[in-house]
Amino acid sequence: VEIGWTEASRGADVATVKLLMAGGRASGWRWSSNVSWAQQAGAERGVERAVTAGAAYAPGRAVSIGVEARVALTDRFVSGSRTAMAHELLAGPSLQFRPVRRLFIDLAPLVGATGDSSRSRTTLLAGWQF
Repeated sequence: VEIGWTEASRGADVATVKLLMAGGRASGWRWSSNVSWAQQAGAERGVERAVTAGAAYAPGRAVSIGVEARVALTDRFVSGSRTAMAHELLAGPSLQFRPVRRLFIDLAPLVGATGDSSRSRTTLLAGWQF
């Protein structure tokens, strides 16, 4: 479980709660899924509910290749009234590179599949596992 607060220098602050899940098999297959809820503290007071899921295969220790998708439903409240809910769907490939045992670099270029979706959303993440 991850709980967060983002203070924005421009725009509304956001409170977030996420449930992060993952697993794998000895055969090299891995999966992950995140369920999240985010609420803006001001401005439009948007509420976003999202699910992100992915599966990947690692033929060796250094590289894994997979697919990832994100579905989000977003409400906005303008002048006290709720606007139409936005439906976002993004999907695409994912790649993970591990140059050393604890360091990982993830790349996930996702493409929007609905009118409410962004055209694309690319995530580049580097991390160190303790």
